[in-house]
Amino acid sequence: MTEDEAYKLLCVENLGGFGWTITVDDMVDMQTVDTVFGRILPWWNGLDQDTRDIITDADLTLGLWNKGWLSEWPALYTLLSGVPFGRYKETLQDIRNCLANAKDRAPDYAAQHAIAPLADDPALAGEQATQ
Repeated sequence: MTEDEAYKLLCVENLGGFGWTITVDDMVDMQTVDTVFGRILPWWNGLDQDTRDIITDADLTLGLWNKGWLSEWPALYTLLSGVPFGRYKETLQDIRNCLANAKDRAPDYAAQHAIAPLADDPALAGEQATQ
């Protein structure tokens, strides 16, 4: 299992713990996540506090989609849609926490679930050469 495969699997598991349903095929790689959040977070953090307070209960998903900021990761539209945790900021933060946890755990998880063909095992290389 590669680190990217582990990351996607752990993201699905973590998001499922919050009640979200997403498949491994719908999950994107770490770089794409960084790209998408690299658009959303600076915009959100650039808003003044009054604006954030006014719109935080609103479902901003359609606007983010229409702006093109979710195009690389369409499943994020589904995760954010309807603001399932009541407020935009909290919903987004819960998603980010799930993904950060997966990113931290992915290298170890991938190593624990690594499967390589026996032919690639250096311990067997000498035996196969003599056969």
